[in-house]
Amino acid sequence: MMKRMPWLVPVLVVAVVAVGVWWFVFHESKDEKGNRLIAAASAAMKAGNLTSAEADLSKALALQPNNGVLLHNLGVLYLRQKRLPEARAAFQRAAAADGPQANQVHAEELLQLAQISYAEKNWPRAASELEQAIAVDSQRSMLHTRLLDLQLGRMNDHVAADSTASRFLRVCGRTARNYEDLAFVYYQNNEYASSSQLAQRAAALEDTAYSAYSLAARAMWRLDHVAQGLEYIDAALRRHPSAVPLLVTKGLLLIEGNHRDAALAVSDQALRLAPRDYSVHQLRQKVFASFGQLDKALEEVDIARELTQDPDEQRILLRQQRTLEGLLAATRRGASAGASAAGADSSGAKP
Repeated sequence: MMKRMPWLVPVLVVAVVAVGVWWFVFHESKDEKGNRLIAAASAAMKAGNLTSAEADLSKALALQPNNGVLLHNLGVLYLRQKRLPEARAAFQRAAAADGPQANQVHAEELLQLAQISYAEKNWPRAASELEQAIAVDSQRSMLHTRLLDLQLGRMNDHVAADSTASRFLRVCGRTARNYEDLAFVYYQNNEYASSSQLAQRAAALEDTAYSAYSLAARAMWRLDHVAQGLEYIDAALRRHPSAVPLLVTKGLLLIEGNHRDAALAVSDQALRLAPRDYSVHQLRQKVFASFGQLDKALEEVDIARELTQDPDEQRILLRQQRTLEGLLAATRRGASAGASAAGADSSGAKP
C-alpha cells in the first residue's frame, strides 16, 4: 500500500507533528486552567457579577483545592453575599493552605475571620482572631488598632485596651504616627482625655504633625476645654502660620466658642492659602450656617462636593445638603407665614 501511495508517509508525519504542536501550544495544564479561572473570577467580582465569579471559582477549586489565593477570593465572594458560615470556612481553609511560613498572608485570613465574627456580634471570638493575627504579623499596625477599637467599643474592656495600646507602641515603635493612630481610636470611642494626651505626644515628637495638633485640640473641645484647645492651636500657628489644617481646626473651635466673626476671618485666611481644599470649604459651610446664611452654606457644600471623590465624605455632604435645604425651606415658610399674617393684620386695621 505504501508503495502504491508513497505520498501518504509525509502526510502522516505532518499530521502527527501538527497534532503535537497543537497539543503543546493550546493544551492547558490544571494549574494554567485554574489560574485562568481565578483571573476571570476576579474580573467578574470587580464588575459586580458575583454569580459568574462563583461559577469560575468553583471550577478552579476542583482543579486547585489547596490554592490559598483561590480560597481567599472565595471567602471574599461569600462575604459580599452575606454567606458568613461559608466565608468563614473558606478563610479557614485559606489560612491552612498558606502555611505558617507565610505570616502576612496568614494574618490577612485571620483578619477576615475577625471581620466575620464582628458581623456576627461575637466580640470575644473577633478579639481572639485579631490576637492570633497579631501573633503572626506583629508589625501590621492596623491589626493592633482594630483590636483596640473593639476593646474600647463593643467589649468595653479598658484594661485590655490599655494593654493593647502599650503593646502596640512597644512592638511597632513610639513614633508620632503610632501615637496619633492610637489617639484617633480613643477619640472615635469618646475617650477624649486619653486621645488628647496621645495626640499631644505625637505632636511633641513631630512638630509638623498638624493632624495630631488638630486631634488634640478637638479632644480638648469635647472635654469643654475650648479655650485650652484654642491656646494649643495658636501656639502651633505661631510656628506654622500657613498650616491650613491648624487654621481649619481653629475656625471650628471659634465657632464652638460662638466667636463667629473671628471664625469667618480665619476661614478667609485659609481660603486664600488653599482655595481648593475640601476641609476649608467644610469650615466655611459651618461658619455661614452659624450666621444663618444658609444659601452661602449650601454653595460651600456644592464646592466641597467637587473637591472629593471619597464615598464617606460624599455621604456627609449629602446629609449636610439635606439638613441645610430643610432649614432653608422652613425659614422661607416661616417668612411667608409672617408676611401673610402681617398682610391680614394690615387689611383688618381701622383707618
